[in-house]
Amino acid sequence: MKIKKLSEEVVRKIAAGEIIERPSSVVKELVENSIDAGASRITVRIGDPIYREISVSDDGAGMDREDALLSLERHSTSKLKSEDGLFDVRTLGFRGEALPSIAQVSRLTLTTRTKENLSGTTVLCVAGKIEEVSEAGRAPGTSVTVRDLFFNTPVRRRFLKSRTTEFRHVIRVMSSYGLAFEKIHFLLKQDERELLNLPPVERLLDRVVSLYGLQTAEQLIAVERQSGDMKIEGFVGTAELSRANSEHQLFFVNRRWVACPTLVFALREAYAGLLPRDRYPMCILLVNVAPGRVDVNIHPTKREVKFADEASVRTFVRDAVRDVLSEAAGEVLGGIESPGDAAFEVPHEERPLAGYLSTQYEAAGQQLSFAREAHDSLPPSAGSEKTSEGEGAMVPLWQLHRAYVLAQIKGGLVVIDQHAAHERILYEEALETLSKGSPSSQQLLFPLLMDLSGEEFEALLDIEAYLRRLGFDIRACGKSRIIVRGIPAGLRGWREGQLLHDIIDGATGDGAEEQSIEERVARSFACHAAVKAGDLLTLEEMNSLVDRLFGTSMPQGDPHGRPTFVRIPLEELERRLGRT
Repeated sequence: MKIKKLSEEVVRKIAAGEIIERPSSVVKELVENSIDAGASRITVRIGDPIYREISVSDDGAGMDREDALLSLERHSTSKLKSEDGLFDVRTLGFRGEALPSIAQVSRLTLTTRTKENLSGTTVLCVAGKIEEVSEAGRAPGTSVTVRDLFFNTPVRRRFLKSRTTEFRHVIRVMSSYGLAFEKIHFLLKQDERELLNLPPVERLLDRVVSLYGLQTAEQLIAVERQSGDMKIEGFVGTAELSRANSEHQLFFVNRRWVACPTLVFALREAYAGLLPRDRYPMCILLVNVAPGRVDVNIHPTKREVKFADEASVRTFVRDAVRDVLSEAAGEVLGGIESPGDAAFEVPHEERPLAGYLSTQYEAAGQQLSFAREAHDSLPPSAGSEKTSEGEGAMVPLWQLHRAYVLAQIKGGLVVIDQHAAHERILYEEALETLSKGSPSSQQLLFPLLMDLSGEEFEALLDIEAYLRRLGFDIRACGKSRIIVRGIPAGLRGWREGQLLHDIIDGATGDGAEEQSIEERVARSFACHAAVKAGDLLTLEEMNSLVDRLFGTSMPQGDPHGRPTFVRIPLEELERRLGRT
């Protein structure tokens, strides 16, 4: 086979595909250009479907006719003067590839004007080729309208996710840069519907309140530290604010929104021992380092960065976060009055220490009583009806480490993963409820007001009808605010609404679109509502778990494909104990 040189058109499409992965990539690149142009107001409008039209307007420096034409040519930029500038990047953009790449896969209209010029310039570009150039009237600044994105690369369009998912990616871009540049006014509209409106504020905290609501802001802990040329500021969440995935972790390096494993590891180390493995802390962290100590030129999208001294940055961030978490814990403990204080005086015959110790042994005593009950319920002989062959004859004996249920069968022992088993049960029950549409709901004694981020609110709109069919009674009561009046009957682990955050994240996050929306909602509900490792179960609950598990269609695995139980044959136990 002969080697052939690719045509220039194919090369340009490949280059465009590296930078413009989805509609939110367009928004990100254009918003970054507006920020670099010194804009104080940036307005983004998107169509429905989103690839139909994306428009970004700003009041920045603008361009004259010559620069407007040059900006649509690859590797043309005003932000990089020489090769040395690659090691001292102080702007968000610098490659000169974004605008030409967008133009390559769309019908793009650029309208711009500088303060010095009386009239502006409009350039129409289709599939990377300039079709028309004309004068235009507009205020100083730049507007870029992108229509029919990926019209000439239909395969790329077919790989786009659902409407809600693509909207959420755009909201995430706007929210992220809204946090990094709180003094810029950001406005996002879908046709005439306002999705985000972030007026300029003086403090990052005010922008956090605008995006996440006061409830979330009150559970954030401020981080601020400086050491030499390294500085960190922002917020981290309390353990109670943890989420089911890492999508609520935002990192910025020199105001650039980045995906950085070094910062992720530092955060994980700071929270070591504070959160279960499947929970992720929320954070908004802005790290500043000398431009020469960070390389932002390792990926076309500029989302990835590499530090000259990864270890020192990791240690600096970890220690800064760990220290504020420790201080916050000390403040909480300092606010609790001791039993010796007047407000907590107790009669001398009552002994707080004895009461404390009794609570420590209460669980163990309960487990022992469970074991006695289970022992008393065992059949007198191996041939009794209760120990007949099959799982239906299981007798729960014990809860091991509050994570596994041990059950006797005729042929040995079954060890059941309580979380995986309950997840399988809830998943099938949720699917049945969704198909029949007859949920059992319980009203909350006190309706709960919840603030959602713009991204979460858009995701909730997509699955609200399905949550109602599961038994949730949810009403919107303001922009990105909801009121929850009822939840599914028997639901445990509601955690004052935290469960709803987890269900939304699980049902609408990236990678969740391989199944139907019913399956996604049922799976997320089951995953986050199931009993967890560490939850103490009564004997009745263990019996119910066993019976319900083996009443499902696929008791051997949870919805994620993990086994729900393992069987240990009696012969294996006898062999291990030397009784063969």
